Amino acid sequence: MIVSCFTPLVGLIYGIPLAVIGGLEIYLFGAIAAQGIAIMIDKRCDMFSVKNISVIATIMVFGLGIHYTFGGSMPFFGIQIPAIAGAAIIGIFLNLIMSIGEKKEHEA
Repeated sequence: MIVSCFTPLVGLIYGIPLAVIGGLEIYLFGAIAAQGIAIMIDKRCDMFSVKNISVIATIMVFGLGIHYTFGGSMPFFGIQIPAIAGAAIIGIFLNLIMSIGEKKEHEA
């Protein structure tokens, strides 16, 4: 945010080719996804359950799909939601829906 206040630096950032920016976006989205999976493994989530695989796949597909279909943000009731935020919201709701009726195991 501080860098955006200096106009010569903003011009330098706009000088980066669009293909390079797109590659960085794909890399960052993958890094965020990998970090999320690493946290799930650290918390001992069952990564082979149908629910977890479907939620992860849906988040990744929607995140990339929204980004490349709608140009980075999705229109939602008159506001523009960024692709990663939209994918996270969809994933949260999908996880809530798929958790209905699920039995929780309590640790002793």
